Order: sequence, then C-alpha cells, then structure tokens
Amino acid sequence: MYADIKRFEDRERESISDFIPGSIYKVMLDDSHPLAFGYPGYYFTLKQNSDLYEFMKDGWNVGVIKKDNQVAGFVGSRLKDKLKDGTVIGVQDLGREQLFTLLMIQYSGAFGRMGSCCLQMQCSS
Repeated sequence: MYADIKRFEDRERESISDFIPGSIYKVMLDDSHPLAFGYPGYYFTLKQNSDLYEFMKDGWNVGVIKKDNQVAGFVGSRLKDKLKDGTVIGVQDLGREQLFTLLMIQYSGAFGRMGSCCLQMQCSS
C-alpha cells in the first residue's frame, strides 16, 4: 500500500533504472561458424537497448552475450539482468532456407569503424 507513495526527490534516480545510454558488451562468437570467420572468438558491441534473443534450441547461437560481459558504460539496475545469457547473432535452419538474425551495433579497433545492423533475413539455397 505505502510502496506506491513516491518521493519527488527520487524521480531522477528512479528514471535511470530503465535507462541505457550506451554500454559496451563483449560478444562471444562461435568462430567455427562461417558468420564469425576471421574474428578471434569475440567482438565488442554497443548496447543502447535491452533487446536480446533467447538462446536458440534449434539453430546456431553464433554470437552470445554471457553474464558479466559488460565492459564499460552505464546500464540501469532494472535492465542489467536482461542483458545476459542471450543471442545477438543467430542462424536457424528452415528446411532449404536459413533465417539469419543480427542484433548489434559493432565497433572494431579503437572504435575507429562502426557498422550498425539490426535485421533478419531469410536465404534459400
């Protein structure tokens, strides 16, 4: 009952609990998969939202964020638990077709190049 009573002075602190202006995460890669060819088994991504897919049971989890993979930046306390143990790059076989899922903003080097991608595409053989 009294938990619904909020103090005005706490409004900023409460609002940042659901805020992620940008945080760098280490994405672990299955470097045996062709999509991760040439990478050293990981790359860094900038997360500005809490979007993450569950691990695929009937597909390939090519790039995953594991727990405690945050490298730098701020993540609100209510979002922190959502950004662990999930897939950002996945491939699912659909018979003769494959569904590629990419959910990332990728940085490489000393943040010199940036490629942005958030797409799903379906390819047939």
